[in-house]
Amino acid sequence: MIDGRTPLHVFRSGSVTGQIYRDEVLDPYARLFRGAYGRDFLFMDDNARPHRANLVDEFLESEDIKRIPWPANSPDLNPIENLWDYLGRVIARRHPPPRDVNGLKTALLEEWSLIPQTVINNVISSLKTRCDMCVRVREIIFHIKFKMHLATERLFYEENREMFKVPGKSLGYGSPVVKVSNHGRHVMSSIPVPLKTRRIGQPCTLNLSRAETSSRVGVVW
Repeated sequence: MIDGRTPLHVFRSGSVTGQIYRDEVLDPYARLFRGAYGRDFLFMDDNARPHRANLVDEFLESEDIKRIPWPANSPDLNPIENLWDYLGRVIARRHPPPRDVNGLKTALLEEWSLIPQTVINNVISSLKTRCDMCVRVREIIFHIKFKMHLATERLFYEENREMFKVPGKSLGYGSPVVKVSNHGRHVMSSIPVPLKTRRIGQPCTLNLSRAETSSRVGVVW
């Protein structure tokens, strides 16, 4: 939330379970924020195992807290990760550094309260831009993979040109004519139609990457 922050919570135990996460984070913080913000409140966590425990799901549902979908293997765009990095850097610059767990806890609580509010606001405000960048990168990767697929098919065609030669026909890449046999009858064509739906006299081409054959409709020569 812009211009806001909660106190830094330090778990009492070393390992965080779903029950600890519910009792020490969701109940005292998320539930109250939901009540203050209203029905438009969206809760962000990640795919950590305690966050996906059944009792956590049940608690969020009972409190009508909507959680932002977080697909598996997706970038962690939670703004808190940037603040953890900021906090770690300022702790590393402390002299003398914390020497035990209690000293580290004290240092974390002190430095958390000293983080400028502008830093927190800027990180939150950048979320939409970072999400847009992830979408854009995915589009770029898709186009790269598509071009690599076309290049692979072209290479296959060039290396196996003899397979696509038909007497009296001059073929180029992108419109290979295939010969289909169906009970002794042959069909020639270069119009894309899925092989599994072809009929005698119906045009079809061969998808070089995923050729499908069926004994019911014949085989591809």
